[in-house]
Amino acid sequence: MSIHKLALILIALSNFPYSTFAGDLDWPKPKTENRPGCYWWWMGSAVDRENITWNLETMRDAGMGGASIVPIYGVHGYEDRFIQFLSPEWVDMMSFASEEADRLGMWVDMTTGTGWPFGGPMISEEEADATVIYENGQLSQKFSGRMVKRAAPGGEGMAVNPYSAKVMADYLKHFDEPLGKAGVTLPRAQYHDSFEFLGDWTPELPEEFLKRRGYDLLEHLPELFGEGDPEMVARIKSDYRETLSDLHLDYLKTWVEWSAKKGCTTRNQAHGSPSNLLDLYAASGIPETEIFGASIFKIPGVRLEPENVDGKNHPQPLINLMASSAAHVSGKRLVAAETCTWLRNHFKTALSQAKPEIDQLFLNGINH
Repeated sequence: MSIHKLALILIALSNFPYSTFAGDLDWPKPKTENRPGCYWWWMGSAVDRENITWNLETMRDAGMGGASIVPIYGVHGYEDRFIQFLSPEWVDMMSFASEEADRLGMWVDMTTGTGWPFGGPMISEEEADATVIYENGQLSQKFSGRMVKRAAPGGEGMAVNPYSAKVMADYLKHFDEPLGKAGVTLPRAQYHDSFEFLGDWTPELPEEFLKRRGYDLLEHLPELFGEGDPEMVARIKSDYRETLSDLHLDYLKTWVEWSAKKGCTTRNQAHGSPSNLLDLYAASGIPETEIFGASIFKIPGVRLEPENVDGKNHPQPLINLMASSAAHVSGKRLVAAETCTWLRNHFKTALSQAKPEIDQLFLNGINH
């Protein structure tokens, strides 16, 4: 290299701003979305303005970024304070919580229902989670038995059919009037918990199957239930499952579109569903994963309970990566997680056990 070329390189390097090498590496100031959130259990929805403010201010002072409202069952002895779900008083409390979160620079989300999964007193047996029955050459269906779990006052009832966009649309109509009143401030996002339905059928399935697969499922019922040529059985079942997957995605998109019209984004836990998880996660505004049980970290000082070591449920990074991968592919900035829920029984989890679980989620692409 000639002395002239070396001189030119040195001059060029001297013109680079110092921040390119140092300032740009400064740790960014955290935004609200970078702070942890929590589930905010409204037990019996026995809330009032004073305590909503106290709770949110306490969360903020502890460094929390927001909370997800989940109305659930109440506490015995406080029945006189219970508020019926979607009543004017309940909507007023939800609206006030959303306004207080805005004032404090926080976010608040809400379950589109109570407990989990979606459902309630507005769901008839015809609209409920259903299982298919095939006896003596005849096809029928019955209610799966899935009720709303941990339902709050006013939210008790059967779970919706998760394979029917029509049922979802009808279910959401019950929210339109109470949430659409003048002066109501809605939360940042609507929330759909993990797939905990039991059913495998919807009355619309034969018609949708014909439309999507191009032949009549009702002409192949023996094969659907495992009778006949093994290859044909496998093909029919595969097409049935693909149709069920499509229908659940349509159900979910109906909720996402409804939420968007209300000015809300969505958080969805897709895991557990008999569908393409990447499609389901990508359909929501904020894909959300979950950890199941406790990881067996070989870290000195990590205190594990016997049930952690002997239990069958341990977090699977691949499950978490489904949510973050869907976010990357679909251009979503935020990926959430229900975190440290199952590490131990209540009030027994050590921070030394929680910390590496959270680190593992960060490594799997979770950032919210």
